[in-house]
Amino acid sequence: MRFADIIGHRRSIEVLRRMARRGRVPHALLFVGPEGVGKRAVAEAFFQYLNCPSAGEDSCGLCPSCEKVKGGRHPDLHLVVPEGEHIKIQQVRELIERLYLRPLEARWRGAIIEGADRMTKEAGSAFLKTLEEPPPSTLIVLITSRPEGLLPTISSRCQRIRFYPLSDEEVREVLERKGISPGGIGPLLKLADGSPGKAMELCSFPLQEMERWMRDAVAQPSRVTLLLEGAEELSSDRKRSRVAMEVLLASLRDEIMRRISWEDREVDRFLDLFW
Repeated sequence: MRFADIIGHRRSIEVLRRMARRGRVPHALLFVGPEGVGKRAVAEAFFQYLNCPSAGEDSCGLCPSCEKVKGGRHPDLHLVVPEGEHIKIQQVRELIERLYLRPLEARWRGAIIEGADRMTKEAGSAFLKTLEEPPPSTLIVLITSRPEGLLPTISSRCQRIRFYPLSDEEVREVLERKGISPGGIGPLLKLADGSPGKAMELCSFPLQEMERWMRDAVAQPSRVTLLLEGAEELSSDRKRSRVAMEVLLASLRDEIMRRISWEDREVDRFLDLFW
């Protein structure tokens, strides 16, 4: 992926581009920001940029190196993601071993650790020595939405790059590229909190049906408990259940605000009649 293909994050991308132009790329970066806003895409685009032989303001996107990064098959770019709830020490040991091998093709070898705050204490301690004495021409990018979950000794050895939620228009553009129908984008924007990843996750939920449930629940408050219990049953997956609860609570908030607004209008009309 080229920088030009990424929606949003222009300031963060310019910081990275400036590092490369000045020859001051640190050995470790910490990408901090909400989940699902595109931090990993920027990390991959930066690795592609560093290793593109024709790079100017951006990578060319056409050379063998760029094609391999885009296809997720570059032999010198290593990705680590949590296995279950955590990143385990064995995953970190395997990564360290690969980083100390001679690069097969790239000028820069790279490692992207997604959900870095979920490293176990043992995994974090094992990785610390690599951050202290990194192999030459190695870029390590740690990605997190919870920097407070990282060992202080790890975060202090990384240069932090901040990422922010996207605007509604930027999220809309991402969803359009993903093929989401225009009619389905509106409800997603309302609940996405500037995160295209969260919006895509919400696609699997019956949002219109949930909103109808909420209207019924507000009309009959005795049904709210049953409604919330039903949300827990939407999926046995804890993350999906959490998202379902967010959808329902947001819908409840909107319905309450709508009713408050209606009551305010009624009061204003009453005052107009008798003031």
